Amino acid sequence: MKAPQKRGTAPSVRTDKQNREDSRDPTVSVAIISHNYGRFLAEAINGVLSQTLQPIEILIIDDASYDHTEHVAQHYSIYGVEYLRVENRSVWKNRILASEVLSGKWILTLDADNTIHPHYLSSAVSVGERDRKCGIIYPSIQCFGDSETYKDLSGKVSNISVANHIDASSVFRREALLQANLSNRHPLQEISAEDWVAARTVMEAGWSAHHNPVPLQYRIHNSNKHETRNVHVQKPTGYYNDAALYDEPVSIVIPLSGRKELWPVTRKWLDDQEWPRDRCQLILIDNSHCDEFSDMIRNWAATSDYLDIRYCRDDQGRKGLADEPRTNRPDHDRIVHRTVASIYDRAFRGVNTNYILTLEDDIKPPRDVIQTLFKSVTRDTAAVTAAYLHRDQDRWLAYKGTINSRQGVTEKDAGTEPITGCGFGCLLLRTHAMNQIKLATDGPTAFYDTNACLDLIDLGWQLTINWSAKCEHIANPL
Repeated sequence: MKAPQKRGTAPSVRTDKQNREDSRDPTVSVAIISHNYGRFLAEAINGVLSQTLQPIEILIIDDASYDHTEHVAQHYSIYGVEYLRVENRSVWKNRILASEVLSGKWILTLDADNTIHPHYLSSAVSVGERDRKCGIIYPSIQCFGDSETYKDLSGKVSNISVANHIDASSVFRREALLQANLSNRHPLQEISAEDWVAARTVMEAGWSAHHNPVPLQYRIHNSNKHETRNVHVQKPTGYYNDAALYDEPVSIVIPLSGRKELWPVTRKWLDDQEWPRDRCQLILIDNSHCDEFSDMIRNWAATSDYLDIRYCRDDQGRKGLADEPRTNRPDHDRIVHRTVASIYDRAFRGVNTNYILTLEDDIKPPRDVIQTLFKSVTRDTAAVTAAYLHRDQDRWLAYKGTINSRQGVTEKDAGTEPITGCGFGCLLLRTHAMNQIKLATDGPTAFYDTNACLDLIDLGWQLTINWSAKCEHIANPL
């Protein structure tokens, strides 16, 4: 591809940055990111300069290159292309930098080994401008170079919290990137799909994503990360690392029944647990029907170092319902389960994270339980339970088999195994999966948790018990 003519309008287009940000016109800025990709850079720049919708600025971000990247970039300065040398050694940091220094309404951060069709930007902006909530316009992938495969992503794709279908060279609304506060996330470039984390974070902030009918020209060569970073491909390091679950926010939902003697156990675990406080949304559901207990919980919350605590009263049921005997009382069992289902359902509606940890007030998990359970998550996982005994029986509260032939699980020292049902005592849930069902007691059984597990399995999800996360059940200690 030959370099196009010098853009004679470039000097007049480059106005004051604030004026560009305030403009109602759908402006586009492009950053081309290069680390030792000088041999590909000219083709990437030419692709941008050939756009039918010309960007208002083109910036080469040269991240610690020791090849001729700078020389190639300087050659294009006559076309208004700017050059910035950084020592970030991080694609993630470079994309954040682009959102901060560029000023277009829409931003493309293009890897220097890729290129784009002349209508790529105009098509993307046309799609994005139809929806005020659109934060991402993502393409299908046309591979070239060592492979010429085509990945059509125009149809139905997986939920972004489950698997990635959005490449880093998508077009992003700059406002969406800034609101999403990407600098608050810390994916590790060596093991994680940063493009996936960026897309998830933007969409978690309330922005939508739409498909660009013009594909990205994605170069396959022996020095890129295509085998591990490309869409729909799981990295060999495993789902935990690929999805950067080590950096994932989680909502901790704790129903509190008013048992004062148990609150110190829950409080100590909250004080001691190891998941970062800035990655926790704590939701406390007070069903105590007791002002003294409520004051105790609110006083703790007021002095806690958790950054996001949500306290709410729930007056369903009656005081002391959780401690009433349930054996041979099926009607009472249904009342208890209906009350708990309603409490969880209300709490889940306030969740804005991709994962939820439910914790009952008589369960004492290990300090690292969130990380341990996260490490069991795969693409098909809806829930991972810790191991704890049933409150009234000498068996683990997890089982296998069908509803008519349930078999209790046999204790193991460590490891994981698939199950078909469990309780919500200490359970890591995928929010997307839970949004597909409704907790209720009018299913095959009178138990909301059993019905929920059956519904999830019917939808194709998997359930797992992690024996490395053994908890103490205060009502039935280990």
